[in-house]
Amino acid sequence: MSAHLPAPEQEEDRLPARPIILSGLASLVIAIGASIFAAWLAHAFSRPHAAAAAPPPSSTIDRDPITTMRGLEMRAEQREELERWSWVDAGTARIPIERAMQITLEKER
Repeated sequence: MSAHLPAPEQEEDRLPARPIILSGLASLVIAIGASIFAAWLAHAFSRPHAAAAAPPPSSTIDRDPITTMRGLEMRAEQREELERWSWVDAGTARIPIERAMQITLEKER
């Protein structure tokens, strides 16, 4: 029976080099492009933008609220609140800060 069958032919043990080289080059180009794009993104987001870096005009905010008229008024109101007796709500009283410090010191002794 084996006399009638032709001998099997061995295929060449060689891979086609061109598709492998092209695939490798394409992968290399994609990796380099992705690295360049990532570096560009990192650089773009690390530097402050001109709009965000510029301070607002001085007319919109108080540079030193303690020395402006509005700041001085607020400070006087806060000082007055700290120095007077008043009711906050039912059952809760506000006492002057000096008296509160005295009570705290007496409790610690």
